[in-house]
Amino acid sequence: MSNDKQEQIFFSLVWLARIIVCLLTIGLALAIDSTATERHRADLRAKWQEQVDDLSLQLRASILQNTQTVWGLAANVSVQPDINETQFKRLASVIFKLAPELLNIGLAPDFVIKHIYPLQGNQAALGLDLRTQSLSREQMALLLETRRAVFNGPINLVQGGQGLAARIPIFENQSDKPWGVISAILDLERLYASIGLNTMPPEFQFVLSTTGISSINQGIFFGPQNIDWQSPVSSTMSMPGFSWHLYAQPDDGWPNYPASPWLLRSILALTTLTIIAGTLWITALIIHDRKMQRRFWGLFDLAPFGIALYDAIDGELLQANPSFTRILGSKGVALSYFNAIYDSSGKPKNSQHGVSSTLATHFRFNC
Repeated sequence: MSNDKQEQIFFSLVWLARIIVCLLTIGLALAIDSTATERHRADLRAKWQEQVDDLSLQLRASILQNTQTVWGLAANVSVQPDINETQFKRLASVIFKLAPELLNIGLAPDFVIKHIYPLQGNQAALGLDLRTQSLSREQMALLLETRRAVFNGPINLVQGGQGLAARIPIFENQSDKPWGVISAILDLERLYASIGLNTMPPEFQFVLSTTGISSINQGIFFGPQNIDWQSPVSSTMSMPGFSWHLYAQPDDGWPNYPASPWLLRSILALTTLTIIAGTLWITALIIHDRKMQRRFWGLFDLAPFGIALYDAIDGELLQANPSFTRILGSKGVALSYFNAIYDSSGKPKNSQHGVSSTLATHFRFNC
């Protein structure tokens, strides 16, 4: 292979190395920036998910807390199934003090509301048969089988607003026969206020819906309608009789980059430029060294006097220029050849200072 072809391949490899280093450095910087962005988005979604889960737990706890107070009335009726109006009002008034989100409590022997508290504004509910006008067959079966509260909601209230109905089964203590139910209506607006749902910050898009994520807007009963949802975080609150879904997302959508991305990007840009500049500088030095070596070997080969390179340890000939070969032929294949010293007339000269002995004591010398 000619020297020109070798030089062309050498410079092509240098430029290829430059391009590869530049592309790898830029690609790595872009990957780090993309990873940082995805991590920020994931951290933000996790933070929002934690808030939504917390709201779901608070809402569930508030509902159960209000319902739990009514179980005291159910236990009393179980022991005293012939409870009268006066006794009912006295017990109900105590429950209302403990459960501020309650709208009314109805006592329904044989599932027909006979007593209600407070009576004012709720007279229309007296005589209501829950089996035909409120509870479905599935809910009736669930009440009697599980003996636990069954919920229904949201329901539209006659006086306006929405409520959540809790039906608590009662079984007679002595006979264990179904006696009826307690119907407790919770005011949803008061429930929302108790956990701060109605005071959400403006950047917090939050809704309650009865439908899944594929049709959120169709079942919204709390929060703004017709939101353009973009992968919202969600939490499902399931209780006997109903299942609600909580959805939330930032008002201006999920961010595509951190709040202050330019610090990281500036560091990445500076690092990338430093690596590229360093690569160009090092390869420029390599190219310069290559040119100097080529110039040296050119002078070595074209020199009019003999030049030879020997191994300083074993004295073997490494390389010789054409002038050296022309003058000495094959005589100078070993450095020991120069141990014999001749005078100007060509006669051998006795001397203890041959080249080999001189190199043994002086690694560098002039002759």
